[in-house]
Amino acid sequence: MNASSRRTQRSRHEFPDPRPISQLQGSDHQSWVWHGYLACGHLTLLTGLWKAGKTTLICHLLKLMENGGDLAGDVRSGKVLLFSEESDGMWRQRRQSIGLGDHIHVITRPFMGRPSANDWNAFTAHYAAIVKRDRHQLVIIDTFASISPCDNENDAAKMQSALLPLHRFTESGAAVLLMHHPRKGDGAEFQASRGSGALPGFVDIIMEFRRLNPEQADDRHRVIRAIGRFDQTHPEMVIELTDQGFVTTGTRGEIRRHERLEVLGAILRDFNGQMTSQGLLLHWPADLTKPSERTIQRNLEEGLARGLWKRTGAGHCHDPHLFEAIR
Repeated sequence: MNASSRRTQRSRHEFPDPRPISQLQGSDHQSWVWHGYLACGHLTLLTGLWKAGKTTLICHLLKLMENGGDLAGDVRSGKVLLFSEESDGMWRQRRQSIGLGDHIHVITRPFMGRPSANDWNAFTAHYAAIVKRDRHQLVIIDTFASISPCDNENDAAKMQSALLPLHRFTESGAAVLLMHHPRKGDGAEFQASRGSGALPGFVDIIMEFRRLNPEQADDRHRVIRAIGRFDQTHPEMVIELTDQGFVTTGTRGEIRRHERLEVLGAILRDFNGQMTSQGLLLHWPADLTKPSERTIQRNLEEGLARGLWKRTGAGHCHDPHLFEAIR
């Protein structure tokens, strides 16, 4: 067999024939491990500032995956394969303090140094076969930078080469979550992840985890912002850590509106009389951001409809609307 024939035979063996689009396989229904955030057969990137509680979020997600539950969206029960840069001891402590079950399988510190491309290919092929065999629903890599062979996060080609083998996990049917650190200066509009844009460009869903009130260290509210290829991915959700786990409290706009309604009610009760919208703004607490008059008017209408206060006056300059607390 001459060289040309060998090349032709190899190409026929390695490369599939094109198929009509009507013959492509797959379901029209997207299956979710964590609705809106972790999709079976797809990759999600999660970036969060240091000490914002990213690992706490993941631990509570893992706990819910034992029997299913809710965390700003439905969480499905299933097995998890976790690759972690942290020690066995750290995960034993979390298992005891949070109550993590044996539906979670853990590989801690799989490499003592940065793996070669060949080691990385062998690693992903080996564990993708285990994911398929044992039907793991979720694969978590925490953090991707600590385990991948990419020695320069700013090099798009190296980053792409490190990411491509992860398709072995998604082809096994699992959702894949990549944990990643933010850039030093943080970033806006889903550009917080450190390194090349090849990473956020490669994944299907980008999540960012932040404090709701960064200036208040004891505030347990956190914001999940997300964007992706699916309509089910909610752009923003606020959650709060309680003794029972995380509970959903709404969007950031809903939280701020609820806070304004509480402030308006408090001012009216303390004033013990009737006030215009301008008067309410004059009495707004100095330590809180003062809203616009249009915003206050919308909030006053909402509070009126909910029976939080009453109103008199025709609403024009000679007979303005006056608001009063309901005693």
